[in-house]
Amino acid sequence: MPTHQGKLTKLRPITLGFREEPERPVMGLCLTVDNAVCQAPHAHPRGQLLYASHGLVRVSTPAGAWLVPPSQAVWIPPHVVHEVALPGAVTLHSLFVAEAAAAPLFDQCSVIQVSSLLREMILRAGRLGTDYEPDTPADRFMRVLLDEMAQATVTEIGLPMSTEPRVKRVMDALAERPGLVFSMAELAQVACASERTLARLFVKAVGMSVGDWNRRLMVQHALTLLDAGHSVQRVAITLGYTESSSFIDMFRGVMGQAPGQFVGQRGARHGGVS
Repeated sequence: MPTHQGKLTKLRPITLGFREEPERPVMGLCLTVDNAVCQAPHAHPRGQLLYASHGLVRVSTPAGAWLVPPSQAVWIPPHVVHEVALPGAVTLHSLFVAEAAAAPLFDQCSVIQVSSLLREMILRAGRLGTDYEPDTPADRFMRVLLDEMAQATVTEIGLPMSTEPRVKRVMDALAERPGLVFSMAELAQVACASERTLARLFVKAVGMSVGDWNRRLMVQHALTLLDAGHSVQRVAITLGYTESSSFIDMFRGVMGQAPGQFVGQRGARHGGVS
């Protein structure tokens, strides 16, 4: 799903990711932005957990892209080149984890489920800030937070990417029109390959079928529309579904919950205090 970065505010680089200070295992901050994007792809020695308590956060790396709602967070290991985009109004909580402390965590970019406990811990870490001393209550809290992060459930909603020319052409065509229904024959024409060859190339390149990849793409587009306030029925129509029930089944299969649950959670979050 394309992000129109030309209309987004360019965020200044955040220096916390480059502070070594292993005695401070986690450094947290919170910022509220509206339609923002980082200035350029970048990497830093600290790992980073990105969590939006309001709105959506999109992370892109050469290996894939993730657009996640407030029920989930994105983990970026140390030294991984990435870009971050924040479409719409977003309250973003960012935890920067020292390289040594990040070693027991996930070794690749991952989307994790944010439980009620983990959510409150992420918010508190932001309030504790960056300048606490070793062996203090704040230090001990941050180490418990790391334990909680390590036990979080990993979800599979990312969009793996590929530079294989034929596969990339198909990905670009699907991403440009996420609500347009393509037949496999039409996609094969885009790829300049046979249907069988395209199916084989896609699985080899990204580890899933064209259909599974496209369903994840549509869910990412649906998340953006739902967060903007569109009804489930309207989103289903936009994505080419003639019946809302089929869209709901597809969404649940990818996200593990119905879109109506996401809408309900969104309403509760926007009506509360974070």
